[in-house]
Amino acid sequence: MFRLIRVKDDWTTFDGWVWLDGYELDKKGNAVARRSVFVQWAGLRVVPQPRPLPPTQNAPPAQNGPPAQTGTPIRNGRQYPPNSRRLPSARP
Repeated sequence: MFRLIRVKDDWTTFDGWVWLDGYELDKKGNAVARRSVFVQWAGLRVVPQPRPLPPTQNAPPAQNGPPAQTGTPIRNGRQYPPNSRRLPSARP
């Protein structure tokens, strides 16, 4: 398969022939190499674009919001509740 980038219509060729720039595609539809090809217009056919693959069943679910806090934070060797606004003092 070939994904067309542009037609090089400014190049002089034989009647019915044309140079095309594009990408060679693998079986999944991914571009694997850039190519310039010399083809006959009459021999070309348009192929529909492949449909995007559905999400895999093993994909992790999307998370809404920030992750939950776990455990007790430790600041300067002291433990504080997770939502504590108290800052540790400079004194030991």
